[in-house]
Amino acid sequence: MRRALLLVLAGLACERATPALPRLGGLPAFSLHDQLQRPVTRDVLLDRVSVVSFLFTRCRGPCPLITARLQRLGVQLADEPAVRLISISVDPDFDTPAVLAAYAARFDAAPDRWRFLTGDVAEVERVVVDGFRTQMSRPDAVTGDVVHGNWLMLVDRRGELRGAFLVATEADVERLARLVRQLVAE
Repeated sequence: MRRALLLVLAGLACERATPALPRLGGLPAFSLHDQLQRPVTRDVLLDRVSVVSFLFTRCRGPCPLITARLQRLGVQLADEPAVRLISISVDPDFDTPAVLAAYAARFDAAPDRWRFLTGDVAEVERVVVDGFRTQMSRPDAVTGDVVHGNWLMLVDRRGELRGAFLVATEADVERLARLVRQLVAE
């Protein structure tokens, strides 16, 4: 009985422990703009911990759910001014700043804390594929759908990628919030 209790307590301690995050490389320089047409470069990722998602506004698949999860993460981290949310459109020809601003409004995204980025197609593709090392296709000619990574990417204050996370459940969002807080404290 005592041994079983110790094993349970050890398991709880392991579950609560936050693992060290790997260093997966720095992001390249880039030049995009946000939903308010403000220029955004890699420098916006410096001095704050960022959580980055990829979406397109006419998505009928996972994009609204991913955006809702990111919104939930933002609520959980509202007391952390050193955290920024970034959503990069993988359909930049359609997702103009005005379209992104309307989409951001659907999720009550405060533009000083959550920036929706778009820009030249080649530049967006370079950032998404080469920088974040995830997939991105051009829009399908018939459906307009874009294949892209459904990850939330964690970037530290130095602009270095620290992890990619699927957030299918509230528990996943809570785990990511703990990891973000860990990076803020570093």
